[in-house]
Amino acid sequence: KVHDRIERVIREYEEEGHLEEIDLVRAERVAWSGAGVELDDETLSRLTMMVQQAWWEGILLPAGVFDILDELRSRGLKVGVCSNAPYRPESLHGQLRHLGLDRIFDSVTFSSEVGWRKPSPKLFHAALNALGTAPERTVMVGDRCREDIRGALEMNMGTIRTRQHVDDTCQDVEADAVIDSLDELLRVLFWW
Repeated sequence: KVHDRIERVIREYEEEGHLEEIDLVRAERVAWSGAGVELDDETLSRLTMMVQQAWWEGILLPAGVFDILDELRSRGLKVGVCSNAPYRPESLHGQLRHLGLDRIFDSVTFSSEVGWRKPSPKLFHAALNALGTAPERTVMVGDRCREDIRGALEMNMGTIRTRQHVDDTCQDVEADAVIDSLDELLRVLFWW
């Protein structure tokens, strides 16, 4: 029930379109307090990490993702993550290690570390700085029109949208390319 409360607060915050990242520790405290449990900082942190680790076990990566990312890097491209992720950074980096993705990326930028969410230019600037590249030499690949595509276009980045889910915010924004699966990414990038 506590987990569901926290997830609901995060979802509502995201739906309201806030650019500043949510104070997740505060949301966790409120959720636990609502269940009648008061936790000290260390216990709350350990408990949150345990919940996140349990969640990692259910993650399935798309088939071929390592091959695709390795191919991009073998062709001299830098590959980074720029993610709206309100969770504790140590948990997020732990998840990447658990999945074996930490070895693939040249940079990883989470909104919880920067304090700002996409489409905020502040998060994109942080990601570009971490990757060491200029916007006009960078392509954002994402599945959310408002956050990923519009935000990247406003930064003068190239954009590729993946159709992983229906996104009602796509009516007034158009990506440079649209793909149905990551399998198409190499073809589109190198054709471009």
